[in-house]
Amino acid sequence: MRIQFTRFRRHDGFSLVELMAVLAILAILTAVAVPNFTSVIEANRARNASIELFSALTLARSEAIKRNTKVKIARADDAEWEDGWTITIVDNGTEIAGHGALPKVVIDTSSDAPDVTFTRTGRIDGTAPDFQVDVSATATGHVRCISLDTMGRPASVKEACS
Repeated sequence: MRIQFTRFRRHDGFSLVELMAVLAILAILTAVAVPNFTSVIEANRARNASIELFSALTLARSEAIKRNTKVKIARADDAEWEDGWTITIVDNGTEIAGHGALPKVVIDTSSDAPDVTFTRTGRIDGTAPDFQVDVSATATGHVRCISLDTMGRPASVKEACS
């Protein structure tokens, strides 16, 4: 009696049918996830823009106190706030810092003033505008408001400016 051993066929990789099934499942999951991911990107864009502006206002105020002189933060090239800004010393025009454009962000102010000036005590020289940061000109759920109190301190809230 002769015993015959059969060799088992070894599988290397996946079959074409298995690969197509996995790709179909991935396509369905991607189609469901992409709209939600867009909302996350817009929320982060608005949040990051408001943090940048908040930090610039805080820097301008602290520089005014530190240097014991007026310091202003102004729109770059008299454009819009989302196109960037500069922080300068009022007396001699020395630029302390600047910021470039914030793409796909809209920043509206409660006044048409092109700048905000901080006195040597850190208070606002004139009226303090509110800055409304959003990802589009029409209101979205990602809007943030940066306001300055009478002492010149900025505050940020996740809602539209009133």
